[in-house]
Amino acid sequence: MDTNAWYVMVNRNSGKALDDGTNQQFQFVACGDGYIKMPYRMGLLTQTNSPC
Repeated sequence: MDTNAWYVMVNRNSGKALDDGTNQQFQFVACGDGYIKMPYRMGLLTQTNSPC
């Protein structure tokens, strides 16, 4: 997985993306201890118990 690349989530059954807009493009960033954060181009999503 390239941590510098932006990814789009695609439904496995339909093959359709959530949206092609930049608000639906994600990166995966390791925070340590098995946690990741998923920044997206318009903000940041994290797990509430994440150490990052």
